[in-house]
Amino acid sequence: FSMLTSKTTVPAAAAAAASAPRTDPDAGRAELFRTAPGGSGGASAAPRMSSADEIRAKYGKTKSKESAASTSELKGNLEETRNKLAERGEKLSSLQDKTAQMQSDAEDFHSMAQKLAAKQKSWW
Repeated sequence: FSMLTSKTTVPAAAAAAASAPRTDPDAGRAELFRTAPGGSGGASAAPRMSSADEIRAKYGKTKSKESAASTSELKGNLEETRNKLAERGEKLSSLQDKTAQMQSDAEDFHSMAQKLAAKQKSWW
C-alpha cells in the first residue's frame, strides 16, 4: 500500500536523456516538418513548403529543353511500341486462322481415310 501512495521521482540524468533530441528517426521527421523562415519553430507552426525548384534540385531533375526532348523521345517510343503491338496482334490472328484451317483439313483427311479403309475392307 505504501508503494501506491508514494510519489516516484525521475532522476535528473534520465529526464535529461529523455528530453535530448534523437538522431535516427526523429532527424528525418524534423527535416520534413521544419518551419518556414521567420517561423517560431514551435509545435504549432505549419510545415515549410518547398518550391518546385528546390524539389527538382533535391532529386536531380532539371527543367530544360532536355526534358522536352526526352518527352518527345518517349512519345516516339510509345508510338513504335503501339505499332509493334498491332503487328503482333495481326500475326497472332493470322496464325489462329491458319491453325483453324489446318485442323479442318486434318478432320477432312481423317474422314476420307476412314471411308477409304472401310471401302478397302469390304472389297477384300
